[in-house]
Amino acid sequence: MQRNEILEALSVLLPAAFEAVVFKVAIPPDILSGTQTPQKTRAVEVIRHLESQGRLLELVGLLRPGAPEASLPMPEPVYENEEVRELAQGLERARVRRRTLLDAGVSTEAMDREILSLRSRLRRGGQLRAGDKLGDRYVLLRQIGRGGFASVWEAVDGRNNNRVAVKVLHPDQARDESRRERFFRGARVMAELDHPGVVRVTDPHGEDDGWFFFAMELVRGEDLHHAVVGGRLALVDAVPLILRIAEALGAAHRKGLVHRDVKPANILLGEDGEHKLTDFDLVAADDTTGGTRTGHMGTLLFMAPEPSNRATARTDVYALGMTTIFCLHGRELHATAMRHLDQVIAALPCEQRMKAVLMTAIEVEPKKRYPDATAFAKALQQSAPAKVRGRESAHSQVFREEMRASLDRVMPTHKPSWRWLEQWLARREHVETLLRSGKKTDVAHELMQMAVDFGLDDLRLEILAAYRGGADIAVFSELTWKIDAAMHMRARSSTASAPPANAMPTRARSSAASAPPVNATPTRARSSAASAPQEDAAPLPASSFVISATQRILGAAFLVSVIFAVARASDCSVRAPHRGVDGGAAATAIGSATAAPPAVREQVQPPAAGATEPSGPR
Repeated sequence: MQRNEILEALSVLLPAAFEAVVFKVAIPPDILSGTQTPQKTRAVEVIRHLESQGRLLELVGLLRPGAPEASLPMPEPVYENEEVRELAQGLERARVRRRTLLDAGVSTEAMDREILSLRSRLRRGGQLRAGDKLGDRYVLLRQIGRGGFASVWEAVDGRNNNRVAVKVLHPDQARDESRRERFFRGARVMAELDHPGVVRVTDPHGEDDGWFFFAMELVRGEDLHHAVVGGRLALVDAVPLILRIAEALGAAHRKGLVHRDVKPANILLGEDGEHKLTDFDLVAADDTTGGTRTGHMGTLLFMAPEPSNRATARTDVYALGMTTIFCLHGRELHATAMRHLDQVIAALPCEQRMKAVLMTAIEVEPKKRYPDATAFAKALQQSAPAKVRGRESAHSQVFREEMRASLDRVMPTHKPSWRWLEQWLARREHVETLLRSGKKTDVAHELMQMAVDFGLDDLRLEILAAYRGGADIAVFSELTWKIDAAMHMRARSSTASAPPANAMPTRARSSAASAPPVNATPTRARSSAASAPQEDAAPLPASSFVISATQRILGAAFLVSVIFAVARASDCSVRAPHRGVDGGAAATAIGSATAAPPAVREQVQPPAAGATEPSGPR
């Protein structure tokens, strides 16, 4: 295979198959860009890395049709009857014989006529049937959706044996050139978005004897409309689901694209927890693939009141707001609901602030709505209670709160050495968002990268094993908790060796170590030094100011009490002086005796009672 063929083969792989190839050739996580990067860009990075190591043949072996993944047995189509089975199997045998004749250099004219005859009989009545093959590549297994515009088939890609969904335009619609152009324009838009919340298109244009089609990834599950009506969508899961779709719709809005047909039937709920937006045909059709069973009225309920030719991002906001109301309502919204939407919203089982967000989203005047899906998602998330935003582990939340508190206690001068904790906390919030939206692949990649960046080798191997084993989102949530615990221990050990925020700077501490003791400094000088602000110290929290003020008040009260005690002692000495000694001398003697050393105090002690007074002139 040539380099461009390898690049093309990698680019058209479904995300799960692409990640499997990346893991099998052992591409280091730091080599590849994030999963939000277009897959073709990541394919180029894979090829360059393997070329630099001389291992490109390993990749070729995985991508060849004879590779183990491509040699799996072909699944059995769901045939209508035995006649259709015989026609489909006969047609496939005829194609194999034709390829054999071509390889031998023999004319295939007779075989071409046989193939044309068998195919005409299989497509009798202008219909496709299970077992047919489109573009000599996609074997149709069963029809999984049909609307007034197109039908969708589960199929097998003969090039790589991947299961895909093939959307086929109805023959009566295919006669209109404008319809065909809109059909393929929607496929191109979905392919260019390359967003995990949008169904990925693998082959944007196909044609086979008047049948127009494109291929996209197969999402196993059901659409949002049937999940809500069937009571299979829990209320606590409604808002996270809408936020996931709003993220995908916001990506389209940032590129200047307007969906114009957002509704529950165009939101697919995968069995693996992935939720995706589909049908970017950008037309206000009566019905689209996977449309509601209520026909045109089912679409009208979610359409904004302004004309479709004047649609903007605010038009999609209206439709997404109505979809949110439908999810919280929990059952069908009838046509009469359009005339009493305020009553419907008032009866929803959500808080008043969320109802206000929904009322803004479905305003009749577009300029009063949120400008795009991103703004709507932000307002909706802020209005949701914590138990609806996500069911995060209580331990993980406590760990992160303690680490934030540790970071707050670090001095500003020591912040650079703690930048790793700031970076980890920011990335951890991103992981929490991915966990809430159920993006298992994105969570695995982000956790892997975090484990590599922060040196958590044991957890890196555990994450890799979980991803290779196809673990569900709950397993990755538990692995996230383990990373939280490891980082929490690291933060605690770092905090134990780090100075607190209100500690003296290093220069001040060294000066203090060489300074004389505190009791050698005069009281006035000490009080001035204590009250002087330290230039390099971090600002104290409010609680520290309260404690400091209390200590100063108590100290002042103590000093006042000492002064009063000394004054009272002096007053007593004046009123009752020692015999032969005047009051001033006695007070001086007492003060001297108090401050003098023991040897001196013995010399100034007053004479004992009954002792002979020294003689001398009076």
